Amino acid sequence: NSATAPGAEFSRSSSLTALDSKSGGRKSAAHQFSALCASTHHGLYHRACGVFRLIAEADPDEMPALIAMILREMPEDFGGDIMIVAAAERWAALDPKGAFSAALDGKGLVPGEAFDAILLAVAKHDPRGAWQQILEADTQGGKLANQSAHDRVVASFLTTVGEQDMYLAIELYNSSEPTAAYRAGLDIALKNLARLKPIEFLDHYEKMPFRLASDRNVAIEQAFKSIGTQDEDFAQALDRLDRLNGTTRSSAETGLAQAWAETDPSAALEWADGLGLDSQLHAKATILSKLAAEDPVAAAAAVLAQSNPRVRSRSAAEVAREQRSACGGTVGGCKEHRGVRSRGRAVG
Repeated sequence: NSATAPGAEFSRSSSLTALDSKSGGRKSAAHQFSALCASTHHGLYHRACGVFRLIAEADPDEMPALIAMILREMPEDFGGDIMIVAAAERWAALDPKGAFSAALDGKGLVPGEAFDAILLAVAKHDPRGAWQQILEADTQGGKLANQSAHDRVVASFLTTVGEQDMYLAIELYNSSEPTAAYRAGLDIALKNLARLKPIEFLDHYEKMPFRLASDRNVAIEQAFKSIGTQDEDFAQALDRLDRLNGTTRSSAETGLAQAWAETDPSAALEWADGLGLDSQLHAKATILSKLAAEDPVAAAAAVLAQSNPRVRSRSAAEVAREQRSACGGTVGGCKEHRGVRSRGRAVG
């Protein structure tokens, strides 16, 4: 630590005395932390154990000072970042409204390292109260004054709530008479939930407040892509695919093709053979471009094996595009891919 500036020790001592008086005469958490840091008899491990004990025993009104001291005194590579999260979570568990108010006010009481931990904790402990605080803070500046920060907070909050109760997340959003300012955060949250809880998302997506059909279709594609990477849910993915139609089904097929191509491209191609021609065009191009990233020779052979000229041509174009991307987009391309692309052009 750097040398203490003249007068700083007096200021710190006065602050600690004031904190002690608020703690009913016992030494405040900040005072005990200061003593830990000043001790020359113990190393960082002893100090770290002491800090976690202080976190477990501190009162809610002691948390801002304790978090600030952890941030200043404890190195990240010795658990300082973990201590910040632990303190923030305990604060939010003890006093969710107070912790979230301090986090949102933007006056520096809560460092950025602790903000996300508090946000996630209050979303679990008091989601309705925390959402009301977000609505009220929207016109008061602080953490939500910047639109991009606002979107991130809303998205993180609704995602966390939705992981526990998807309907509650949607209910909170709909109950607030939301304006366009909340749309971006909600859209991100819905796409996050499609990835995190794909089966539940697909069972209820029609009741979700998507603004645009395109946003809904992107989320559905993400849900099927997530399901396609989980063997135990794969049969459920195929079952739900049969319930869809139109552009929604096309998005679902794309997501499923992307996921399946990464695990079993041969099975994915066999599945795509059973699709209608338009769906085949897109699904097989997706599957073969994924395969080209791993095995360009096998991808070219699979293109040649396609009997339908439209499917063959579309797939060849996608495989060639993937190979150009893998080779840095150069005209000449990678030496090992030139022959493969030539064959792709020939069959296209």
